[in-house]
Amino acid sequence: MTLLLAALRCVRPIRAYVGVQFLLLPVARPVLVGAAALAGGGLLAGMTGWLVPAALALLACLTLVAGPLGLGRGAGLRPRRADWSTFWRFALPRAASAAIDAGNMWVGVLLTSVLAGPADAGVFGAVGRYVLAGQLAMQGLRVAVSPQLSRLLGRGERAAAAAVHRQLTTWGLVLSWPVYLLLAVFALAFLQLFGPEFTAGVPAMTVLALAMLVNTGVGNVQSLLLMGGRSGLHLVATVAGLTVTVSLGLWLIPGQGATGAAVAWAVGIATENLTAAAFARSVVREPLVDAALARAAVATVAGVGLAAGVGVLAGGRGLPGLAVALAVLLAGCVGMLTLPRVRAGIRGTMRQIRGGDDAATTAAPGTASTRGR
Repeated sequence: MTLLLAALRCVRPIRAYVGVQFLLLPVARPVLVGAAALAGGGLLAGMTGWLVPAALALLACLTLVAGPLGLGRGAGLRPRRADWSTFWRFALPRAASAAIDAGNMWVGVLLTSVLAGPADAGVFGAVGRYVLAGQLAMQGLRVAVSPQLSRLLGRGERAAAAAVHRQLTTWGLVLSWPVYLLLAVFALAFLQLFGPEFTAGVPAMTVLALAMLVNTGVGNVQSLLLMGGRSGLHLVATVAGLTVTVSLGLWLIPGQGATGAAVAWAVGIATENLTAAAFARSVVREPLVDAALARAAVATVAGVGLAAGVGVLAGGRGLPGLAVALAVLLAGCVGMLTLPRVRAGIRGTMRQIRGGDDAATTAAPGTASTRGR
């Protein structure tokens, strides 16, 4: 199923991939497992309800990829000898970097548990949940646009790929920075939801939220490296980030607990992303930051800062202040949607996600066009 989903993402529009991965599977599984539970079924029935949607997804993927891959029409699926070296040169570094990415936060939790105790590890784990949740927007954009970056870089259209990257980075910043700025200012409110004992993680939350501004601010530079076939450079960046995280963690965690773990992870995040950005810039050989992105960053910080300031003045940094800030921010977003330029930018981004022919030249927030750069 996983392999066929990857093929589906490459050969069909993104809506087909979303329909299987993010609608069929997550809707069918709780329905079938819930039905098994209501019917009094045991573990076997529950697991069957969990696995049947995977079989349905596999069949759906086979149906959708058969035509584009030429299955049944003489397409050769057996790899040639030269394919193996090409495949493993890309796949092995990618597998290693994926393992590091998946375990980055858990390395910090384990180090904190060993060096500072389970209480600090629990606080750090709660903080990490919020920080990772703020990446949803960037992850969605990455899934949608990575095949297009691959197509453009494969055809040698580096300028167009850089334009797509800048546009999506701008929108990712607009969507993600408000989350992290609110997490930094109202860390107390968010951690109170876990319980009063977790409020000791306020400094850790603030540090990590600010570090994630760097992560989202440089955009999906890792995707640029991977879609350009440079998985080795991606691995170097992830190893650099992990080395910094572990080294600083061993030094800071014994004395600072969860806050020390957060500082170590924050510096590791910045190291990995800035290293990957430098590599991506050298590979693409085109600017990855432009004036539109800078304007969007300034406007986002100003808007969220105003909303947060009103919230703090009205209700402090706890839940009442957060509620006020969210209300002010929501009103501001609704007001922005009334501007024709903003709506045009959203339409351009949707064309980009769908992979339209003019995708690389559509507008980012606050711009008319990137054509001719």
